Amino acid sequence: MKRNRKTATVLSAMLLFVGFAASWVVFTFLPISPERLTLTAGCVVLGIILSVVLYAVITTLPDKRWPRITIVSLFVLFISIPLVSAAAQRITYSRFGFTVYGATPIPVLDITVNQHGVLWFRPKTHQITRAELDALITPGVDVVVVGIGWDSIAQLTDDAKLLGDSIDLRVLPTPEAFALYNDLKAEGRNVVLLAHSTC
Repeated sequence: MKRNRKTATVLSAMLLFVGFAASWVVFTFLPISPERLTLTAGCVVLGIILSVVLYAVITTLPDKRWPRITIVSLFVLFISIPLVSAAAQRITYSRFGFTVYGATPIPVLDITVNQHGVLWFRPKTHQITRAELDALITPGVDVVVVGIGWDSIAQLTDDAKLLGDSIDLRVLPTPEAFALYNDLKAEGRNVVLLAHSTC
């Protein structure tokens, strides 16, 4: 039991740290909106709840080696996927309705990626607004890449098209937008991405 308590304490503390780190990422990089404080608080609360549950589960396990190894392995896998995705900052795979950013699979959802590589989601609409693009543009951004869908169904509003007068705005079908985003990231450019993942 003593080993299980040590393991539970360490993993719970790590999970709590991840919750606080996620709340910091949300608060720092999510555009100012009413949801920002709710999501920040949600990350903290979820981190606390999950760490308590994890502690309770591990301390009830028999004091054998394999359950601890299994729990630790799953925990490391759970934590490493978002970290690898943030470090990779590239679209590693895509097809209609399915995108993999780094190591994070994203089914159906439309995505945005800011200049720091933070992945977020956008409303599933065919209208891309100026406000959505403005939220991604921070000082230092060189290029805004917009994927308008695999069949180019999504369109920029007239107001959003005017953004091309002040910054390098590239509007492409989503597969080409993903390829361009990866190329520009590889060149070291400060690029942001907004992509419609389906039609």
